[in-house]
Formats: sequence, structure tokens, C-alpha cells
Amino acid sequence: MKKLLLVLVLLGTWYHFYHIDTAPSVGPGVVAGAPPYQYASESNPISLGDFILSPRTEFEAQARVLAANRSYLDRKGWLAPMAIVVGWGNMSDESVYNNVDISQFNHFYKWDNQSPSLITDQEILTSTANIHLIPATKEIKQALNQIRIGDLVTLRGTLVNVRRTTGWKWPTSTSRDDKGEDSGEILYLKALETLPARN
Repeated sequence: MKKLLLVLVLLGTWYHFYHIDTAPSVGPGVVAGAPPYQYASESNPISLGDFILSPRTEFEAQARVLAANRSYLDRKGWLAPMAIVVGWGNMSDESVYNNVDISQFNHFYKWDNQSPSLITDQEILTSTANIHLIPATKEIKQALNQIRIGDLVTLRGTLVNVRRTTGWKWPTSTSRDDKGEDSGEILYLKALETLPARN
């Protein structure tokens, strides 16, 4: 009985901290046509505890959430408690991205393209981004908990390089066509909005 209770407690804890819901299907069709928009940043460096965020560019995007992952147990997770993979263009179309298996692990993401006739790996690369979200306010941090896989979201903030007073560094990507280590975007998130996903 005690073992069963322990299992239930562990499952409940996992669900509370890590589970992310899935939004209802809206059917086929592109719902976010344009890629993210970036422009020169005039923001000053930001101090968060012993982390220092150095602005690179301002960033705005409307995109479909294809995957999401919460993280709490390492330096990156302390600063950016959620990472989302977003898609635009054909990667915002359910009839396309449902044929692409996307997974996240250790702050990276990868995909398995099950229908190359629908979309090429190169288009997946240039139509998706793995964005680590640093909430600028408590309200935005709370709003992260409402994100669902399949949501259409608007994101606005600043892409930042991160360093710690201990010397540890975490650079952001500012490109849509890089891959591998340091290819994820680190976004100091100033505004988040969830929109109806209509095509």
C-alpha cells in the first residue's frame, strides 16, 4: 500500500511540474505564415541574480507550438524554466507537422521526418526554432504554465547571450538555419499572447 501511495505521489508530482496539455485540433492549413522578425536591440544588459543577459537582437514571432518542455534542475532551467519548439509556414500546418516527430532532451531538439514528400528536412530546419524562455515578469512566468502544444502564440522579447559571474556562458542563436550546440534561441520574454489557431 505504501509503495502504491509513493507511486501515486510521484506521478502527481511529475504531472504538476512537467505535464503540458495539447490544444484541440483545428484541422489542416497554415496558421502562421511569416518567419520571426528581428531588429537591432538598444536594450541594456540585464542582471538576474548572478546571471547577466547581454542583448543581441529584438525578436518578434507568431508561431505554432510544436513541442514544449519544462526544466528546473540545472543552470539553464533555473533561468529559462520552459523551452518551446515553434513552427511557421508549412510547419504551422497540422497536416504537415503531424508527420514530423519532434522531441526535446537536455535543452536540444530533434525531429524524425516521417513524410519527406510533404516537407524536406531543410524546410523543417528553417521553419522551426527551439526557444528557451526567460520570463521578464512574474505574470509572464505564470502565463508559461498555460501554454499548450498546438497553440498559436505571439512572442516578443530580446534574444540574449547569458553569462554567470562564475564564468559560465550560454550563447543564443540569432539564425534560423543553424543546428547543433548553441543553435537554440534564448529569449528574454517581455510579452506572450495565445491566439485562436484558425487557418
